[in-house]
Parts: sequence; C-alpha cells; structure tokens
Amino acid sequence: MGTEDFDGLARRLAQTTDPYELGEIHNEVYDTWFRRAAAHARAVSDASVPGPGVASEISRATHAALNLLAGDTATSNPLLAIDDFAATSMLSHLSKVVTLLREKPKFLAMCLSRDGAPALHWLEGPVLQRLEDTAHASSARLPNRAAALRAVLPIIQLGEAARAASKASLEPYSVPLGPAPAIATVPLAAIAAGGANSDFSLQQAALDLLRAFACLDVTPAGAQGPAGARADGVRSALA
Repeated sequence: MGTEDFDGLARRLAQTTDPYELGEIHNEVYDTWFRRAAAHARAVSDASVPGPGVASEISRATHAALNLLAGDTATSNPLLAIDDFAATSMLSHLSKVVTLLREKPKFLAMCLSRDGAPALHWLEGPVLQRLEDTAHASSARLPNRAAALRAVLPIIQLGEAARAASKASLEPYSVPLGPAPAIATVPLAAIAAGGANSDFSLQQAALDLLRAFACLDVTPAGAQGPAGARADGVRSALA
C-alpha cells in the first residue's frame, strides 16, 4: 500500500478554497493516516527500533499526511491566506499526529529508525519554519497566527522525546539525531507582551509557548552553553 490515497486528498485540497470542505478533507487525511498507523501498531510486535524497510510504509504514509496537514512545505504558505477555520482544522490535526508519534512507543521508535528519522528532521526544519513565519506574519489572520504557535510545542516535545530515547537506546538500528532546533524567543516575547493592536488569543498562545519552553531543554536562537543556561535564556524572555 503506497501513498495514492494521500495523493488523491492532495488533489482535492488543491481544488477548493471552501473552509468547511477543506476541514472535511483534513479530517479524511487524519483518518486515513490513523487507519494506517493502527494497522502498523498491530503488525509490529514490540517497540524496538525497526530495521531498514520495516517501517518504510508507515513512514511514507506519516510524511505524506503531515505534509498535507502542514500545507505542503514545497509550495507557498497557505496559512497566510486561508480561512481561520481551515487553518485551525489543518494544524490541530497536524498536532494530533505529532502527539501520537511521541506518546506511542512504537511510533517514537519509528522516529529513531532510518526510515522514520527524516520525517522528524523535516518537522523540525521546514515545518517549524513555516509555523514561525506564520506566527510572525502581520498579513496573516490573527487566529491563523495563534494556531501556528499552538502547533509548535508538539513538534518540540516530539524532538525532545526522540532525543532522550536515542541517548538511552542501545539498539542496532537506532540512528543518531542532530541537535534540537533553535527557537527565536525574543519575537515570541514581543507577541506575548502585546500592543495597541494585540489579540488576546495570539498573546496567550505565545505566552503558553514561552512557559512550556522554560521547562524544556530548548535552545533560544543564537544561545550557547549548557541546558540550564539555555532554559534561563528562555525564562528571561518571560521577565
């Protein structure tokens, strides 16, 4: 089973701008991925890191689903223009998939495999960049900017969990993961502080994200030093 069903959903997404139809397609993307994920979980006997090829099918399906729920990072950013209902639907489903990857041991193990690690690198690269760009774009709808900020934390938490598991793993198929992504906390603090044209939901999303970062080993952009110093750097943005 390939990614043909996701290809069909991608064509449908490209053919409509109706927010409710977009929301329904996002539901179908998630449901399609969940069925694949459930089948994979039943087929895999334990939560060990799968060898080459073992998780290739679910890895491809996961990447295909996440790409649709991130607005296809190879194209222009739809979050800058689409209706806030569609944006919220898209990103909430993105976060649901990412959260399941972190919470379910068999899927976290997949993220450490040769087949699954590229999806994590892509989430922490182009997807996080898109979310940050949306959050700081004054031209985007305010609910879209808030939804983008809310979608950042699950990706950061997945990376934290995967790196912790990777450090503790002695399994032969576990691949080394690179450093965690740097997060620009100063612009987040500016959003949280608000202003004359501020929006409460956007401010709250930025504040919640900063508070969560203060509890994690998150590197502010340009920061150096050990984890404690990096956490202090995030906390200083909250002062």
